[in-house]
Amino acid sequence: MLTRLSLSQKVLFFLAILLAFQLIFISALAYLQFATEEQNRKAYRAQNLALIVNNLSTEIYIIMTSFDGGQLLKEGEKSSDRLTEALKKGAVQFARLKQLTQDNPVQHAQVLKAEKALTGAASIFAALKDDYRRTGDAGESGRIPLWIQMRHFSTVDIFKLLREIADQEQAIVEANPEKQAAFRSQLRTLLFASLAMTIFSILALAKYIITNITERLEVMSDNAYRLASNRPLNPPIEGSDEIAVLDRTFHDMAASLQQAAEKERAIVENAQDVICSFDNNGRFVSVNPAIEKMLGVTVEETAGIQVMELIVDEDASKALEYFGKVQEGKETGTLEVRMRTKSGGSLDTLWSAYWAEQEDTLFCVIHDMTVRKQAERLKEEVVVMVNHDLRTPLTTIQVSLELLKESERGRLSPKGTSLIEAMSLSCNQILRLTKDLLDLDRLESGRLELDIENCNLGVIAQRAIELTQGLAHKNQIVVRTDVHPLIVRGDSQRLEQVVTNMLANAMKYSPVGSQVQISVRPSLDRKMAMVAVNDQGPGIPNAMKSQVFDRYRQVKENLGQVKDGSGLGLAICKALVEQHGGKIWVEGDPGQGSTFIFTVPLVG
Repeated sequence: MLTRLSLSQKVLFFLAILLAFQLIFISALAYLQFATEEQNRKAYRAQNLALIVNNLSTEIYIIMTSFDGGQLLKEGEKSSDRLTEALKKGAVQFARLKQLTQDNPVQHAQVLKAEKALTGAASIFAALKDDYRRTGDAGESGRIPLWIQMRHFSTVDIFKLLREIADQEQAIVEANPEKQAAFRSQLRTLLFASLAMTIFSILALAKYIITNITERLEVMSDNAYRLASNRPLNPPIEGSDEIAVLDRTFHDMAASLQQAAEKERAIVENAQDVICSFDNNGRFVSVNPAIEKMLGVTVEETAGIQVMELIVDEDASKALEYFGKVQEGKETGTLEVRMRTKSGGSLDTLWSAYWAEQEDTLFCVIHDMTVRKQAERLKEEVVVMVNHDLRTPLTTIQVSLELLKESERGRLSPKGTSLIEAMSLSCNQILRLTKDLLDLDRLESGRLELDIENCNLGVIAQRAIELTQGLAHKNQIVVRTDVHPLIVRGDSQRLEQVVTNMLANAMKYSPVGSQVQISVRPSLDRKMAMVAVNDQGPGIPNAMKSQVFDRYRQVKENLGQVKDGSGLGLAICKALVEQHGGKIWVEGDPGQGSTFIFTVPLVG
C-alpha cells in the first residue's frame, strides 16, 4: 500500500502513527494525573472526616461521662445549659459530616443514624430530668431502663457508627502513600515507555528516510553519473512517489538524449561539411568522416596532428589570429583559408568556430568553398565583360544611332526612324541593366563607396520628383507631395537614386489617370527620417512582399501584366538603404495599391 503513496503522504503517515502513540501516552498520563489528584482529594477528605469524627466522638464521650451518677440530674438548670451547648456543638459537627459524606451514600446513612441516636439520647435525658423532678432520689430504680437505653444510644448507635466511619477514612489515609507511590511508579513507567516509543518511532522514520529516500536518491545520483559516462542506467525505481516519478522522468530524458545523440551522430557523420574539435594546442580531438572526402585524409590519420599542418602557409597567420580571437570570446564571424589536400593541392574553405571554456576545446565547422569561389570568379569575369566588352560597344552604337537620327545628309523614312528609335531604346535598356548590375555588384562586395555628408532629404525627394515628371506626364499620373525638410547623414546621389526608383516603380504599376503620393516625415520617436511612396496599383500579394526586394524578382505573374524592367531596381534600393543604416519594406493589401517605405537616421 505504501508504494502507491507519494513521498509526502508516506512521511505524513509515519508522523500520524507517531502522533497517535503520543496522544495515547498523553491520555494515559492525563488519566494517571487525574487519578493521583482524585486519590489526594479522597485522602484529604478522609483526613478531615476522621478528624471531625474523632472530635465529635470526644465531645459525645465527655457529655456521656458527665452523666456519671446522675450528677447532671441534680444540677438542674446548670445541667440543661451544658447539655444544650454540647448538642449545638454536636449539630455543627454532624452538619460537616453530612456535607463530607454526600458522595458516599452508606457513610451518609450512618451519619444520619448517629445524628438521630444523639437526638434520641437527648430526649431520654430530658425524660430522666422530668422523672427526677417528680420522684427525686426515690425513683432511681425506675429510671434505670432509661439510663440503659441512653447508654445504648451513646455506645452503640453513636460511637460504633462514628468509629466505623473513622476507621474507613483512616484506612484511606493510611493507604494513600502506597497508592501515591504506585501512581508515581506507573507515571515513571509510562514516561519511560513514551520516551522509548518516541525514540523508536524517530529511529524507524529515520531508517525509512535513509532506506526509502536517501538510498533511492543515491541510485538517481549514480544514474546521472552513468548518463554522463554513457553507461547503462540502473533499473527504474519502483513505486509512485515523487522520487519514483522523477526517476522515470530521468529514464525518459536519458532515452530522449540517447535518441538525440544518435541523430546528432548520424547528422555529423553524414554531413558534407567537416565538423571537428581541437584541444588548446590545436590538435585534433574529433572529426567526422567528411574530412576524407574534402582533403583525402582519413579520420584515423588526423589523430594527434595539429590543424595548422593542413592550412596553407600563406594563410597560417590569419588562421592563428582568428583562433586567438575566438578563444578570447571576441566577435570573429567566419574565416576563409586555403587547406592542403592529401594529393598536394589546395582548396578554399570557410570556417566558423566556437570556444568552449569548460571543455577547453575549440569546435569548428569547415565548408568547402571551391564551387562558390569558382562562381564568384565567373561572376567577376561576367561583370568585367559587361563593363568593358559590352558597355563600351553599346555606348558606341547608341551614339551612332543618335547621329543617324540627327544626320543632315539625308532624311530617313518613317519606318527607318521608328527602327532607329527602337534600337536606341533597346540600347538604353541594356545600358541601364549593365549599370544596375555594376552597382549591385559593388554594393554586395562592399566596393561601392558612399559620399557621406549632411543632406536635406526633402530636397532630394523634390529632385527625384522632377526626374520622374516625364514618366508621370506620359502615364497621366498626378504626384501628391507631403515633404518636410529633414537633415540626414548620407550620400545624396544614392538616396536620390533610391527615391527615384521607388517613384518610377509606383508610376509604372499605377493605372493611367491615377495618383502617386510621396511623403517625407520623421518617425514617431523622431530618430529616423521616413520616406513613403504610395500608388493606386493592383497591390502586391502578401506571399510576395518579402521577395520583391530580391534581384530579378518581379510580381508580373501575380498581376497579370508584364512591365519593362530588369528586376534589380528594388534590390539596389534595399542595399543602398541598408548601407545608410536604415530599413525598407512594403505595405498594403492586394487590390488596394502599395506603399513602399524606407528609413534613414536623422542628424542629431
